[in-house]
Amino acid sequence: MPTVIGRLTPGADTIIGTNADEIIEVPQGINNLSADDVIDGGGGHDVLLFEREAALNITEALLVGVTRIEEFDVRASRDVYIRL
Repeated sequence: MPTVIGRLTPGADTIIGTNADEIIEVPQGINNLSADDVIDGGGGHDVLLFEREAALNITEALLVGVTRIEEFDVRASRDVYIRL
């Protein structure tokens, strides 16, 4: 069972994972994931869990600091747009 290791905030966040399976939560607000965030999932199977229920837009610019994340869980969102 994956463990929650962090929750993003509107500010710049740094979250570094381990070799375990882990979850990083992205809350409802549209400014919680930003280009200033540093997210390294480490080993294991790591998930960015998006809690946003409204339309979700993910762009390459927002993911510049994201590495070693194997899954984006966007099931809470009614519409998802990913532009890479």
